[in-house]
Amino acid sequence: MISNKQIQKQWNEELHKRDDREEQLMKLEAARQEVLGKLSFMNRNDKSYAELDNKFIELTRKINDLTQ
Repeated sequence: MISNKQIQKQWNEELHKRDDREEQLMKLEAARQEVLGKLSFMNRNDKSYAELDNKFIELTRKINDLTQ
């Protein structure tokens, strides 16, 4: 955009929202992969297995919410 004989970049709010959503999605996916990696070394009888499993399910739900 040109105003007052200067070139100014127009801020596109929609683009900013999409970038924020994509960044949030990448963070959630990375967190889910971390939890999955920890779960892969455990068995169901481990004390923290249920907690990590619930965290995995919650992260998956958040990812699905963002992608719909």
